[in-house]
Amino acid sequence: MSFQTTPALERAVGDVLARYSDAPRSALLPVLQAVQAHAGFVSDEAAVWVAGRLKLDPVAVLEVLSFYPGLWRHPVGRHIIRVCRTLSCDMAGGGRPLRRHILKRLGLEEPPDGRAVTTPDGRITVEFAECLASCSTGPNLMIDEELHEGVTPEKADELIGKLA
Repeated sequence: MSFQTTPALERAVGDVLARYSDAPRSALLPVLQAVQAHAGFVSDEAAVWVAGRLKLDPVAVLEVLSFYPGLWRHPVGRHIIRVCRTLSCDMAGGGRPLRRHILKRLGLEEPPDGRAVTTPDGRITVEFAECLASCSTGPNLMIDEELHEGVTPEKADELIGKLA
């Protein structure tokens, strides 16, 4: 699969570059976000295209892609479930047990690298999140951009049921 730009993406990137004309490297994150909004993820081909547009070494683009969890390097589901894996959520019964429950509910196996995994129909991607910034209300998970606090396995099942 090759990366294809569109006039709309070119305009969006041009607008970002105009805002950061004095510091084009600072445009990297917003340009990657524009590419992801266009394509759904940032492929290797798209990363090379971004590097060319910003006159950066491709490794500089890959460094940013590997650092920010909200940037995807592969296709993801229409819905993203992020399960908090920090100590406070883990101690409240979340973390790995909650993630395992969700994966089982969706008929998914734990990926060997512990990263994100997507349902075969491409509907839902499940990943760990470092922190969802609501430590006193755990266990927490986020579905798309909505935080859910005090999530039990039963509540997770209810939330997943609403994604149909």
